[in-house]
Amino acid sequence: MIDRFENRGLTLGTSADLIASFPARHPEVGDARVSANDAGARVAVGNIVEESFFLCPSESDLPAATNRVVEYVVRFLEALFADRLLCWRSVDGRNPAWRERSDESSYDPLVQDDRVYQRYLWSGPLPPWQASPAIFTRGYIRDSREHTIFWVRLNDAGPHGFKGPERDAAAQLLADYELRHPE
Repeated sequence: MIDRFENRGLTLGTSADLIASFPARHPEVGDARVSANDAGARVAVGNIVEESFFLCPSESDLPAATNRVVEYVVRFLEALFADRLLCWRSVDGRNPAWRERSDESSYDPLVQDDRVYQRYLWSGPLPPWQASPAIFTRGYIRDSREHTIFWVRLNDAGPHGFKGPERDAAAQLLADYELRHPE
């Protein structure tokens, strides 16, 4: 791992659990830190997201299991540093997560709600994102996750529900999706 990442400003850990850290490419993203724990390893990207890579307790070959965890951590870091990982958290600090990006649609967080999300690549933050404006702009509901988000908002009579012309447009998008995807 040292050879692979030494040009990234790698600093080896100075405490019992910190294995390595990498300085932030952008200050809003923060440093990447790799830590060890009894169950495997954890990678934290600033204060945005953490991912744990676990040793499988049933594995009798501890060196092989440890090598597998190291491979997962290296793959995660390579994708992070290449801006292939999209990380996000809602602006209220909830629901941090990440996904590997493969195309333009991979800039959307995989969420089941209509909160506003701050999105990050290793190279820096992206504009805030929210499901309903993104769907309205695109003009169609892409999958069952987005269908659920719109269905909930359409059926919410409270302050978070769709109102007026937005409600009519949402109802049409739901009807179009349901026509294309009968259950």
